[in-house]
Amino acid sequence: MAIRADRSTCAAQAAALQRWEAPLQAPVELTPSTITAQPELATRLERDGRDDALTSLPSRTVLLDRHDDAVAQASQRGARVAVVLCDLDNFRLINQSQVHAVGDELLMAVARRFEAVLRAGTLVTRLGDEFVVLLDDVRAVSDVMRIAERLLRALQEPVVLAERDWHVTTSIGIAVGAAGPQLAEDLLRDADTALSRAKHDGKDRYALFDPTMRAVVTQRLDLEHDLRRAIQRGELRLVYQPQVALDSGEIVGFEALVRWQHPIRGLISPAEFVPVAEDSGLIIPLGHWVLRHACWTAQRWRAQHPELVIAVNLSARQFRHPTLYDDVVSAISETGLPAHALVLEITESTAMDDSAASTRTLANLRAHGVRLAIDDFGTGYSSLAQLKRLPVACLKIDRAFIAGLGESADDEMIVAAIIGLAHAMGLCVIAEGVETAWQYERLRALGCDWAQGYLLAPPLAPEVVPGILEAPRAAAAMSVPSSSV
Repeated sequence: MAIRADRSTCAAQAAALQRWEAPLQAPVELTPSTITAQPELATRLERDGRDDALTSLPSRTVLLDRHDDAVAQASQRGARVAVVLCDLDNFRLINQSQVHAVGDELLMAVARRFEAVLRAGTLVTRLGDEFVVLLDDVRAVSDVMRIAERLLRALQEPVVLAERDWHVTTSIGIAVGAAGPQLAEDLLRDADTALSRAKHDGKDRYALFDPTMRAVVTQRLDLEHDLRRAIQRGELRLVYQPQVALDSGEIVGFEALVRWQHPIRGLISPAEFVPVAEDSGLIIPLGHWVLRHACWTAQRWRAQHPELVIAVNLSARQFRHPTLYDDVVSAISETGLPAHALVLEITESTAMDDSAASTRTLANLRAHGVRLAIDDFGTGYSSLAQLKRLPVACLKIDRAFIAGLGESADDEMIVAAIIGLAHAMGLCVIAEGVETAWQYERLRALGCDWAQGYLLAPPLAPEVVPGILEAPRAAAAMSVPSSSV
């Protein structure tokens, strides 16, 4: 369609343009009030650049400036400088679950508490959801540790916001500078390394930096780099541990477990590389690869054994990823595996996530026909009300309770209670970590449905599985060929 304009339209547009341009072309009139306002504006801008707008604490710029001065003065006094880096545990979850105003008020409350327990004049700065304390007259490391303990105690009482108690904890990394010049960025980096150790050790605690930590961090970064390449180079493989029906002894399914054959280090334990994948986000492509390969392999076996199911573990980060449902549907569609033949295992703590997104994900997967199992059941803090609302099909009893059968009366009562509870709710029960014939027989007497463990078979290489499946009873799987892993 052609655009047409007559002279009157063009004239009107020209007049409008002149009206818009007129204020821009007019000279700026300088009055006494505007001249007076210029220094005030400059002062405010300078102050805003050196103060945190939310908490009014000094900014990173002030921290860097004060550090250099503190190092010079400490050297003259025969003292040292230290940095105490505080990170609020799980603050991002609080911020995501509430309006941002609550998160902002929480940061302000924490800032005031930290200031209250520190000596007047001690520099406290805020960097995002982290706080940095600069100590400029350190005579002994124990003095810094006492200050870290004070900061931890400052958050022992809940913060009351929006008529609710917020229990906040902090993890702390401490770095004490050497006697002599040192860059602030190096000290902050060392404190951050120590902070990672405090987080790894369980949070709500402090850790003091030592040079060995840097080596650990370097190794972890190297492992993350190698893991990225491992996914691309096909260094990962799956092994499969049989799951056996206790009443008949027949293999009814397999749990898929990932292994990494590193070209230099050899076989790397999942306990070492899975946490790295989880922290780095690599668990998403890694989990997608595991899911597709497990589905494809199981469907191939089901051609001869159509009753088999395949179980795949989901990490917390996978479970909360927005594409999980689509990834699962895509995997079973591409491989032809029936939805009911796939069991997704999530830990009890992950299953109890009460967010709307998590509940919707569980419901959608179940509606599609995928079965869900709660792994390591008995180690979390689920209530009967929570368990009742979850669309799960199976409970897996944690191996710690199975190991206690015959050793602890309490463990046997817990196992019996879990089995009775599950059956009352129409759920299947799987015992993992079965390693003795006595455990096997006791579980069968208690009415447990399925079992897996080294008594029956260790995780098997996929090429071994077809031969195992030809045996009518799981007893045949108890003599495992040397090619199993």
